[in-house]
Amino acid sequence: MAVQTSYGFSPSRGVAGGLYDMSPRAVNSRTTEAEIVFGIGVMQGSAPGSNVALPAAASAAAAFEGIVLNGGTQEMNMEGAVTVGKGKTVSVLSYGRAWVRVEPESEIKYGDDLYLITDGDHAGRFTNSSSTSTKIAVPGKFIGANTTTGIAPAELFNAPALTTTPATSGD
Repeated sequence: MAVQTSYGFSPSRGVAGGLYDMSPRAVNSRTTEAEIVFGIGVMQGSAPGSNVALPAAASAAAAFEGIVLNGGTQEMNMEGAVTVGKGKTVSVLSYGRAWVRVEPESEIKYGDDLYLITDGDHAGRFTNSSSTSTKIAVPGKFIGANTTTGIAPAELFNAPALTTTPATSGD
């Protein structure tokens, strides 16, 4: 009979919206304004502090609410997709570590800056590139590389979003 002889602080594999480890975190309950998936970033909805919405092109960094966590309460549909319907309650990580969905073309590595895609087919996913106007800086970092399943571990900091670009030394 096999016996487990050690325990880790994080699971060996991640799932979109799953907690990365047991580090300190803040999780808030919010209602969805639209159908969403786990592991994406969401913005304040029409009633801030009560509901969340998908990012839009006009989204501002200050309205970033957090990452939708996978609570294990949703079932797969007949097409194999796991979604959360409009008007459902979800857990939203405002700071801490979780597995996030990333832009398919991204090559994420440890320490990369965290940007939320706010427009297009990948709205709500994260990337490490700030190259277009459809991304906003999020107070956090990637804490590992992306996987073949389109997710990467990220940490959201317990800090307000940047509203201006910080000055570099010597400016």
